[in-house]
Amino acid sequence: MGSSNILNKFLGVAVTLLLLTLPILTSAADDEISQIDEIKLLIKNNNLQKALSLTENLLQKNPGDPAVRFIKATILEKTGDKDEAIVIYKNLTSSNNDQPEAFNNLAIIYAQSGDFKSAITTLESAFENHPGYATVYANLKQIYDKLASDAYKIALNLDSPPIELQLTALDQITDFSSDSGQILTTKSEPIASIQNDTVQSALEAASSTQKILEPIAESNPPPLDIIENLPAAGEEQIEKTTNNKTTEQQPDLPTASDALEIDRIKERVKGWAKAWASQDLEQYLSHYAGLFDPGGDVSLNEWKNQRENSIVNRNFIIVDLNNLKIDIQGESASVSFIEYYRSDIHEGSRNKTLKLRRDNGTWFITHEII
Repeated sequence: MGSSNILNKFLGVAVTLLLLTLPILTSAADDEISQIDEIKLLIKNNNLQKALSLTENLLQKNPGDPAVRFIKATILEKTGDKDEAIVIYKNLTSSNNDQPEAFNNLAIIYAQSGDFKSAITTLESAFENHPGYATVYANLKQIYDKLASDAYKIALNLDSPPIELQLTALDQITDFSSDSGQILTTKSEPIASIQNDTVQSALEAASSTQKILEPIAESNPPPLDIIENLPAAGEEQIEKTTNNKTTEQQPDLPTASDALEIDRIKERVKGWAKAWASQDLEQYLSHYAGLFDPGGDVSLNEWKNQRENSIVNRNFIIVDLNNLKIDIQGESASVSFIEYYRSDIHEGSRNKTLKLRRDNGTWFITHEII
């Protein structure tokens, strides 16, 4: 009985310690997830140095975390330090062969530098474990399409600009379903399952294209005047219309002008939010009209001093705007949205409307309505 009581007491103490430890472990995991979300918002707002600083803090706690190391590499790419990004991506590919994101981004760096051979080899390595990754497949296909197109133009001595690659980089390591061979993707990544035989067919087709083009390049190309004299799409119809003197210029549709101004206003508001998040006070204030009305009994100078205190004296600021709605009335416009704000001392979201007025083609904020 004595030994049984001792055992029961020991088990009771162990269970108590476990229950006390679980919230701490859960809190630490939740804190890391929260910090990663914060880093992503900083990157979105182009506040790269602060994002990099937070990433370094996380890596000090857990140097081997592949997800955080991957995010650090993406930040280094954006800051122009591609050599350091390559080192991280290579380390990730050697230690995490089942995660193709590092292969994908590494291949893009190679392709951007013109090293297509290394880019293709690297992308193909990603398929060894995950042949269903849609982004990797699309990037590989783009590179093969470009090489085939360039070879064709060389063979026919065509003087036309080369295809510009629009390769898609990945910003995080994704979760996988190992049973199906597919990727559980984010909203921006459509779910796709591309079988090995489909990929192999694409590679064989590219290889066949190269074999066909090689003998063409060695032979004499067709006379260029035959190609140059071919009418462009729609050219014949335009000529007939001109001869019949029916080329009356149609007035521009108002909706086209409105669409252009909507784009300008949208970029203007995004620039305002970016300057705020970057804590660039001068750039932030430049978005406001000289006659901006802060409202209430606050003067413009008092308002500027308040904004300086709340922007400059923060360790970090994150601003995210959602559900933008823009209404234009002549030289005036209103922009309504949901504003998410986070700093080292406050976090929250609210509805906001900016009233803007156009002055010499530039839109300035005249009122803020909360």
